[in-house]
Amino acid sequence: MGDAMEPGLGVNPKPVLGIPHLSDYFSPLMQFMNSLPADEKVILVGHSLGGLAISKAMEIFPEKISVAVFVAALMPGMTLDAATIYNESSSGAFTLDNRITFDNGPTNPPTTFSFGPKYLASYVYQLSPIQDWVLATTVVRPLYLYSLDDISKEIILSSKKYGSVRRAYIVSADDKALPKEFQQLMIEKNPPDQVEEISGSDHMPMISKARSTIYSSYSYCQQMTSYLIILIQLVLHIHDE
Repeated sequence: MGDAMEPGLGVNPKPVLGIPHLSDYFSPLMQFMNSLPADEKVILVGHSLGGLAISKAMEIFPEKISVAVFVAALMPGMTLDAATIYNESSSGAFTLDNRITFDNGPTNPPTTFSFGPKYLASYVYQLSPIQDWVLATTVVRPLYLYSLDDISKEIILSSKKYGSVRRAYIVSADDKALPKEFQQLMIEKNPPDQVEEISGSDHMPMISKARSTIYSSYSYCQQMTSYLIILIQLVLHIHDE
């Protein structure tokens, strides 16, 4: 699964301008969840923006999810909605060599966003092995800039459905792209069942602190279930720490 599941990411060939609505971005995950047998459950792990994707799945398919794990991810809730955390978390991203495009004309809102090599080195991979940063600069692809209105309409969460799914949050302590303070705010406003913190990790804890990330995810999930783990925007690389 991983990034290959997401349109506009990984090996998924769909171009970014072909997914102009958040529902388009979520579609592969929703199709997968819908295809699961009624008696089968999965563990969903969301990293970064993947937190929005698994939150949507939790609301639509709560009976098919055993545990949801948020790894340095956006975690909306009933008191801190998805549009708010998306807007707040992205406010510092339009800096250094990051790029935006205006495919609908200069008088309309920007349509896509791309990370630049300098930003990736300074804010995303600053504690990761240099070879992973180099690889990231060669495979980075643009992200569609969804409107806050679209996000608000697409992600509406309820305590009855979303709130019924067990959640864990893994804090990346030295994350510069999604600072620890913001991660803690989401946790405070929308408390999960368990919180783990990984020290010395950047925005890519599955790379900068791979063993710690895997252990934190596994130790919690092992308590809850032995079902299949589905990775959403989380590719695990094993490095010596």
